[in-house]
Amino acid sequence: MKMKTAIIEMVSGAAVEVDVTSFQNDMVGFANKDDVITYLLHLGYLGYNQNARKAFIPNEEIRQELTHAVKRKNGIRMPRQRYSR
Repeated sequence: MKMKTAIIEMVSGAAVEVDVTSFQNDMVGFANKDDVITYLLHLGYLGYNQNARKAFIPNEEIRQELTHAVKRKNGIRMPRQRYSR
């Protein structure tokens, strides 16, 4: 399953299977969709069901943002994280 397909399925309310063990904890070397989804899990944009090993969209605000991202011609651009100093 491709990344866009996984996002569309999650926007539709489904949870998608993800292998969280392949992620190397860097923002440069995404090898596959599982790495990207795991990164989104780390950022808190997605939820994870550990028993089913599936990722899902945890709330409506994120669902709407991902819906707009899929519709954009340039693909998915998540909002930047804001850090307080």
